[in-house]
Amino acid sequence: MADKRIRTNTIALAIIKTLAFSTLFILVFLIGYLTFKGLVKDAITISPYKESKDQVVSVFSGDSHIKRMSWEQVRDILDGKIYSMRSVSGYDDDIQLFVDRSSLPVIAEYFALSEASIAETAKVVEFGDKGIARANGSLFIAKTSQGKASGLSRVELSATVVAVNKTVTTLVNNKKVGIVDALDIDRLENGSIMNWSDLNGSDLRVVRCTSFEQLFQTEGGYFVTEANLAYSHSDVELLSIRSTHMEKNLTLRFMASSAIQGGKYGGIGSIIVNTFFMILLSILFAAPVGLGAAIYLSLYAHKGKLLFIIQSGIDLLASVPSIIFGLFGLLVFVQTFGWSFSLISGSLTIALMICPTIIRTSQEAIKSVDASLFDGSIALGATKIETILKISIPNAREGIIGGIILAIGRAAGETAALLYTIGSGTEVANGLFSPARSLAMHIYLTVSEGRGLDGAFAASLVLMVIVLITNRIARLFSRKELR
Repeated sequence: MADKRIRTNTIALAIIKTLAFSTLFILVFLIGYLTFKGLVKDAITISPYKESKDQVVSVFSGDSHIKRMSWEQVRDILDGKIYSMRSVSGYDDDIQLFVDRSSLPVIAEYFALSEASIAETAKVVEFGDKGIARANGSLFIAKTSQGKASGLSRVELSATVVAVNKTVTTLVNNKKVGIVDALDIDRLENGSIMNWSDLNGSDLRVVRCTSFEQLFQTEGGYFVTEANLAYSHSDVELLSIRSTHMEKNLTLRFMASSAIQGGKYGGIGSIIVNTFFMILLSILFAAPVGLGAAIYLSLYAHKGKLLFIIQSGIDLLASVPSIIFGLFGLLVFVQTFGWSFSLISGSLTIALMICPTIIRTSQEAIKSVDASLFDGSIALGATKIETILKISIPNAREGIIGGIILAIGRAAGETAALLYTIGSGTEVANGLFSPARSLAMHIYLTVSEGRGLDGAFAASLVLMVIVLITNRIARLFSRKELR
């Protein structure tokens, strides 16, 4: 009998440990994955250009985060077609373009432009000129033989293209070569790929060509060359090449910059500010109401049916899905009061949602105060309100503050209640009736609108840190209260 009890106890302990470690593993994996994806990203580019081994021209940038640019991007900048670094760096910096004077003929030939047109777009300076801007948006172009420009970061120029015969990209039997990986180009070069069918193309033998004339006459032919040479042949077919690079995702600049075009470009600085505005307003509305209700229910209300109904109502509100509060806010604040989708509408909706949390935590904190302190104060001649303000509230302070901070954490991570109330403005709200966007809502909209997962993961990491910090502070206050 004893052995059976020991075996049962051992099995039960093993099950408990397995469940505990499984839960711990899931939490660590989830937090670790979100942290990793928030900090780094796979930058995927699909273009006809691949990295060049021997660069005739070098490009230098004042923004150290810009690692690579394509030949076409640099040409369009030199030609005056691109005025902002938005499509290159993701940030709306005005381009300040500088060109080395002695390199001007080489640059003009390399990018198939005239020296005069480049001189109109760029400021022509001497190499090493101290007047070259060292700021975000500044670009300096010179021939590679000039060496490295001081104070600027070298940008990797993708200027190699893979030209192919039209038979390679022609649809035959529902097959054609589409997007190929950069590694596949290396395999083409070293002879590992012998037939275009290996790249989902038609059954054609791969033939390496050494000139455009040979390429145009050879079925299945390809020719690896420089972009400036291919540019002069308008009828040439170029393969689309997929390149993947690991880059930083969450940076200080991303956290400080304002969102552009609904979060497609820029950072989350303005959205973080709006999130704190929303939290501040929500707490300003909810904390006095919640604390007042907790004082009444704990120290004034008499036990009975009415108190039971009120307490049940508070518990019910605490468990109501947040989308219901959002619909209420839409009907009352947005439509009835005519405040439209604005910061005040969203903040009041969140205030209603977090009120039950503040009420319940404040109630428990007030009830935990030793009753003898309250009775002793009354016995010494203090009024009830004086006793509440000078005895009950100060002694329950840690628990009350902990509950408010817990409510802040819930408000920061709320999405559904704000969908119908706060709007989606990405600029810093300039008034109570301006539309805004919180971090949680920004994450939802970024993903649902297909604006990329990288920015959503970076914003998720910031939001997760904010919520973890608020919850940690709330736990610290709760421990102080228990002491």
